[in-house]
Amino acid sequence: MEPVKVFIDTNVVLDYFTGRMGDNNAETIVQIGQNPQFDLCISLLSAVNVLYVTHKYAPSLKPSDIARLFTILPQDYQQYCNAQTYNLDDFEDAVQIACATQNGCKAIVSRDRHLLELSSISYPAIYSPEEFINAVT
Repeated sequence: MEPVKVFIDTNVVLDYFTGRMGDNNAETIVQIGQNPQFDLCISLLSAVNVLYVTHKYAPSLKPSDIARLFTILPQDYQQYCNAQTYNLDDFEDAVQIACATQNGCKAIVSRDRHLLELSSISYPAIYSPEEFINAVT
């Protein structure tokens, strides 16, 4: 059986590498991702942004550290075009959703409140970290 692709938004990845939320949800999600039934995915944009942001707080973080825990999904012009059709105020979020959708992710995990309020059959299911943990454990 093929693993379920779960897209992890940048904010949750940052939580994991910086411990900024202090609630251990990001750590729990990464532990869940060690189960072969799941494939935790992030966009290339997220990987680059996490390295940039954490350089100040976790200067020892390497690209290989991220790639060891997450599948880094490709991004392309088609996703950029698709994102423009989502009518979201935050274009970066739209690009993330387009990446998750094009790459076959079944769920998105994010702390962005406005994403959690989306309800459309054209998107993968969107969960808060707590909702995702409760849904799979």
